[in-house]
Amino acid sequence: MQAAVGRSRTALFVARQLTQRRTWFGFGQPSKFDTNPPKPWYQVEPEDDTDVMDRYSTAERKDRIAIRRKLMELQDQGIESSEEVAADVADLVIKWKDRVGAAALVDNSEFLSLPDDRKAALEQFLEETKYS
Repeated sequence: MQAAVGRSRTALFVARQLTQRRTWFGFGQPSKFDTNPPKPWYQVEPEDDTDVMDRYSTAERKDRIAIRRKLMELQDQGIESSEEVAADVADLVIKWKDRVGAAALVDNSEFLSLPDDRKAALEQFLEETKYS
């Protein structure tokens, strides 16, 4: 009898360790407190997170599409870069606070025909947004 009880306690201990969801440091804890067992991945209903995960606003997307169309028209004409379009891209990057795009423009400014005033504006923008 005691051997059977001992084996059942051991089995229960092992089962608890295998199905443990909460740990000392909080890893594996469910995001919402729920006493029900977790659902399999194929039964979980997806949450709509497009508002959170959408990177660009509608106005910014329209501006970027307009710049892309200008670039494609220039490429169709056989022109590699234009000072006017480079200036427009610099203005767009500063307007929408795109630090990564500004850094890419400054790094590649020798390949682009970027006006000096826009290059200075980009460098100033990068300096202002350095720690944000």
